[in-house]
Amino acid sequence: MFFILSKTLDVLLLPYTWIVVAACCALLLKDKRKKKKASIVLLVLLIITGNSAFVNYLFQKWEMPPQALNTIPAKCTAIILTGVTKLNKKPYDRVFFAKGADRVTQALMLYRKGKIKHIIITGGSGKLLKEGRPEALELKRFLLDCQIPADIISIEDKALNTHQNAVLTKALINKEGLQGPFILITSAFHMNRAFDCFKKEKIECIPFPVDYYSMDEIDNPLEYVIPEVSPLNNFTILVRELSGYGIYKAMGYL
Repeated sequence: MFFILSKTLDVLLLPYTWIVVAACCALLLKDKRKKKKASIVLLVLLIITGNSAFVNYLFQKWEMPPQALNTIPAKCTAIILTGVTKLNKKPYDRVFFAKGADRVTQALMLYRKGKIKHIIITGGSGKLLKEGRPEALELKRFLLDCQIPADIISIEDKALNTHQNAVLTKALINKEGLQGPFILITSAFHMNRAFDCFKKEKIECIPFPVDYYSMDEIDNPLEYVIPEVSPLNNFTILVRELSGYGIYKAMGYL
């Protein structure tokens, strides 16, 4: 039920939804004062959600900073969170990645550098209305194709959200007797929630955020004034994550 609610409530959290509602109010309201207020709200939303520099600033404040490689100890057990593949893309003879592939490629890099001795992949199917192939199996298949030994990969393929990632990974660690230090690998925008979920389950992890939305600096000064489409998508992702963090906090998952 929580999984279904989290997916359907996404619509209400879309800044695009706010823009459409404000536009409808500005067009359809009869009261001139309310109409003017709706028009102002619409203008503010369009300016905020279309400004690359502003959205980048918000991500800089929220995303956990990257870890230098020399701070990561050798022979860690990596915990990789899924949510990065295109499960509906044919042919099914390979793994197609969406944004977030850094979660896997940087884990592969850490393994090659001797930083990782064992890999846990956690994540089930993200399909809402029908059964799907667990994404953990897809990522395992990719790692096997990259010549990672099968005996150092453990999968948890039931989790449907970050809370379940932590709970079910804890059970897997206990079942298989896996040892730390543990290194948690997920996207930077998602790391705060993931890290706190795993901490709640008493899994002490080194955070290793990847897949950044923020840039260290803006190269083009025009991005401060010229609106773009892409910041709206990024702003949506941030709003969803902040909302998710708040909901998890309220439910005692953090």
